[in-house]
Amino acid sequence: YYNDGVKEGVVFEVSADGRSGKIVSMKQSAENLQWSSDETEQERLIGANSETNGAYNMAKVKAISGWRDKYPAFKWCADLGEGWYLPSIEELKVFTLNTAIHDAVNRTLIARGGTKLSDKGEIRWYWSSTEDDYKSSSGEFCAWDVSMGSGGTNNNYKSSNSYVRAVSAF
Repeated sequence: YYNDGVKEGVVFEVSADGRSGKIVSMKQSAENLQWSSDETEQERLIGANSETNGAYNMAKVKAISGWRDKYPAFKWCADLGEGWYLPSIEELKVFTLNTAIHDAVNRTLIARGGTKLSDKGEIRWYWSSTEDDYKSSSGEFCAWDVSMGSGGTNNNYKSSNSYVRAVSAF
């Protein structure tokens, strides 16, 4: 558990020296959100292609004029406060698909009054911030998400709806 009076979350990754790491937010979006709600933005790659650094991907989104109106999943994370971002696909997989970490995070979330992650096998999707360069015949690009139902990843249309969980460094 991490709470510095500004950020509150559950630690899921710690550096070798134990002085820094990453936390996942105490809550998740109450409803499914679109990665992007803007048709023009859905039909272009914005360079949010890091598989390991969600903060990098978040910076790519924040560089877009009017991003808060066009990228609901990213806005939800930013609304938690400074330093929160939509995790990359590899960051997301650490606390959703790694059983030991997933279960430890959930125990802490429950004990501290947070919203637990979906259980494995439960049909629920979580967005990552990582774009995929697959383009549909309709012209829409995809982004990666994680399925708690199958325990795998999927490239999903940016206009699709998935749950959102934020990450921050400490």
